[in-house]
Amino acid sequence: MDQVEQLLGIELTQDEENELGALPATVKAKIGELRAKAVKTAVASRALDPKQKLFLARTGDANPDIRQAIAKGGMSLKNKTYYARKRYATLVNGELLTANDDVVVGGINFQKRRIDTGTTFQVNTVKIGYGFVAAGTTPEPNTVVFSNSVDASLTGGTNSMPNWVVNGKLQIKKNGNIHTEIELSDAIRDTLSVAVGVNGAFDGVKLPNPIMFKDTDNIDLTFIPAEGIAPAAGNHYIEARLIGDEISPRS
Repeated sequence: MDQVEQLLGIELTQDEENELGALPATVKAKIGELRAKAVKTAVASRALDPKQKLFLARTGDANPDIRQAIAKGGMSLKNKTYYARKRYATLVNGELLTANDDVVVGGINFQKRRIDTGTTFQVNTVKIGYGFVAAGTTPEPNTVVFSNSVDASLTGGTNSMPNWVVNGKLQIKKNGNIHTEIELSDAIRDTLSVAVGVNGAFDGVKLPNPIMFKDTDNIDLTFIPAEGIAPAAGNHYIEARLIGDEISPRS
C-alpha cells in the first residue's frame, strides 16, 4: 500500500487499505502499470545522461528492493568502476574472477564474481590495462603500474605492450552466457601521445548494448591471448575495468 500512496500522493486510511487489498488481480496489475509509468515520468524529468536514463528504464530487471526504492523516490544513482587486476601466470583458463576472490583495494573490487550486495550495475564502457615487472620479484597486482598504451613505460623498464595482449580478447559473461567479446586492440592506444579525452572517454570500448548486472549475477571476465605467441620472461599483469552506473536504495 505504501507504493499506492506514493503513486497517488495521499495517505490511505486502514479501511481504504483493506479495500484496495481486496481488489481483483487485474485492477492491482493496472495499479502496477500506473506506478511504472509514474517512475518513467520521474526519470524523464531528471538531469541524467542517455545511458543513465536507459539504465533506469531497465530497472524491471533489478532486484525487488531497488524497484521498490525507485517507486518511492528513495534511489541513489552514482558512477561506479569495477576492476580486476591479476598476474597473468596465476590465471586459470584466463579467468580474471573466481569464486574465491575477496576484495583487495587496488587489486580487485568484485566479491566472489559479484557486484556489491543491494545494488544493480550497468556497464557502459570497458577498459583494458597491462603491467610488467622484470623477473626477480613477483609483486601483488595492486602495487603494479598499468597502462593501456602500446609504448608505455612500465615497471622494470620501457616495454612495448606485447602482441599476445594487443591482439587478444576479453569475454564478459553473465551467469555463464557470453554477453560481449571485445577485441583488446579496440581499447588500446598506439602511443601515449594519443589523447584519452575527458575522464578517459577515448581509451575504452563503449558498449552499444550496455550490460546490466544484479547483485545475484555471477560475472566472468576471461582474457584470451592471441594464439601462437609465447610471453617473454618477466611478470605480466592484466587489468579489466567495467565502468558505468550503479543504483541502490538510499540508506
